[in-house]
Amino acid sequence: MSVKLSSAALPLLLSAASTVPNLNMPSSDPGVLNTLANFQPQRPLDQNGIDVYGEIPFMRQAYAKTGNGNGLGGWQEAGYSILKRPDGSPIRTSTQVDFRKGRAYLNVPRNAFAVVHTHPQKGSPFPGPADADMDYPNYVYSGNALYVTVPHTNKFYKYDIDKWNLPK
Repeated sequence: MSVKLSSAALPLLLSAASTVPNLNMPSSDPGVLNTLANFQPQRPLDQNGIDVYGEIPFMRQAYAKTGNGNGLGGWQEAGYSILKRPDGSPIRTSTQVDFRKGRAYLNVPRNAFAVVHTHPQKGSPFPGPADADMDYPNYVYSGNALYVTVPHTNKFYKYDIDKWNLPK
């Protein structure tokens, strides 16, 4: 897997005013869609090697740092990177909160395995084109929805987290 070698900030959302086209995977490709649709929170890893159920509390913490998506008048975002230890367990960078309306710029380490970021209340819950133009999966959390991008494609998948019996 290659990653972007960057200590610079990466834009994760085009802008508050941008329109997001329908980027859903065509129904003719059932492989990953079935995996994600049937993914249950029994702590298996998803197709990217991430324990998504176990990651939800960290996503919620990042979301809370934006006033649950209401900071900056409903346009604030936050995010963090996931790195892997040699044993495969995750290491999370500290959450970065962005103070620019409708944009998230994160300093992503060179050895990032995945990125997690939140979308604001007034923005689209769907990943935008910049969210998918990365060398690693980008998990987009908006409080009641979770999506993951397929790197370097305009495709993403939705996790059916409302059926997961998650603790509040």
